[in-house]
Amino acid sequence: NKRIIMGTQARLRPVLLTASAAALGFLPMAISTNAGAEVQRPLATVVIGGLITATLLTLVVLPILYAMFNKPKNEQSAKKRLPNLTMVLALCILPSLSFGQTNEVSLEQAVELAVTNNRQLRAGKNDVELNRSLEKTAFSLEKTDVYYSFDQNNIAPNNAALNVWGVSQSVQLPSFYTAQKQVLISTTKMAESSYLLEEQVVRKEVSKAYFTALYWFGMTNNYVHLDSIYRTFSSGAERKFELGESNNLEKLTAQSKQKEIELLLNQSRLNYEKSILQLNSWIQSDEKVTIQPATNELLAIAALDTLSHAGYANLEQSRILSEQQLSLNKQALLPTLKLGAFQGSNNGSQPNRYYGMQAGVAIPVFFGADRARIQSAEINVLKKEAEQENYSIKIQASYSLLMLEAEGYKQGIDYAEAIGKEVVDQTLLSAQKSYSTGEIDFLQYALLLDNAAKMKVSYLQQKYFYNLTMIEANYLQN
Repeated sequence: NKRIIMGTQARLRPVLLTASAAALGFLPMAISTNAGAEVQRPLATVVIGGLITATLLTLVVLPILYAMFNKPKNEQSAKKRLPNLTMVLALCILPSLSFGQTNEVSLEQAVELAVTNNRQLRAGKNDVELNRSLEKTAFSLEKTDVYYSFDQNNIAPNNAALNVWGVSQSVQLPSFYTAQKQVLISTTKMAESSYLLEEQVVRKEVSKAYFTALYWFGMTNNYVHLDSIYRTFSSGAERKFELGESNNLEKLTAQSKQKEIELLLNQSRLNYEKSILQLNSWIQSDEKVTIQPATNELLAIAALDTLSHAGYANLEQSRILSEQQLSLNKQALLPTLKLGAFQGSNNGSQPNRYYGMQAGVAIPVFFGADRARIQSAEINVLKKEAEQENYSIKIQASYSLLMLEAEGYKQGIDYAEAIGKEVVDQTLLSAQKSYSTGEIDFLQYALLLDNAAKMKVSYLQQKYFYNLTMIEANYLQN
């Protein structure tokens, strides 16, 4: 303890002088209200806070740790050292655990996580496997008939009636089983195409949720920036009113604008949290994921290929299935083979066994219902063809509309990036200088800030809607 006291006394002045000199150097930046202060203040605040924290660690925490781990062995047993060691390890591990709770993923990673974890897609995979297992039922015979008959007219040579035991089996023609096999295979392919269509829907919804989160992240940052400006000028306007340098209208206007921006900021934060929840509802991972803000880029688009769209492929497979079901229904008009074998015997004198077989066909004499089913299947084929053609036309029309919308958004983005951003920066800089020198009053300054804020919000909206349009357009191609 004596060494701790001597060391603390020796290092107190150098540590305080070093930290206070640096902190006082950043103090003007921390309290500045001039042009660029909204960028300088956060930096200065972080540096000053770090210096204060480092000073406390050096003067308080380090001596305590020294006292904990530098006791003589006869004064500190292993049982007493263990809690101290556990506490230090906990202090080291807890920060890393807190940082590890956030899992930022890119758009591609989010989509792949959703494809892997989404329960609806898992159900779709199970449906494919279910239909694939049913393909083995294509060659399925009807139940075998086992029968017994006794007829006094059926007399054996020993003048006794025969007891006849036999089996019979109905068998369809080979073409029936072939048609049934094709129907089951097409049903499996139909399930596969439905899964691919559902996968594309999941990919689209994850992408939309991801860019929605990016949009609200940008809006939140925008309102954080405006909130810092209006908070500064709200407090400044109140101070000027107390000193008699401004009127009550300027103070009330500054306060109302600051509250308005604060409300918009809170709403943006809530919308951002909602978009993250929506994103996770599609990904369905065990760990909550968030976005990477640096990935807010414009999406590209390729030429439309209708035939490659999962929805079109699904309708194509549905049409093929309807044709094969029609072929299977036509098999009902063909005869069914019937085969049987039997043996007869009796309990008379000198009994003997008599063997025999029978073969026949079952002919559909009353085929009105079968004709109706065939006609219904033919109509279903025509229906599927019409649906497929209609889907193709709608895809092309939707793609053209989306391209027109995207062109409008792209023009707004190009203007904002080429001219609008510079106009916003110059407007903010000029407004802050003019207000600081007294060339304009607060009302004029607030109007300029509103115009600049609207241009920034418009840029974020144009970019957001452009990417949503590209997501819809890309969905039409896959």
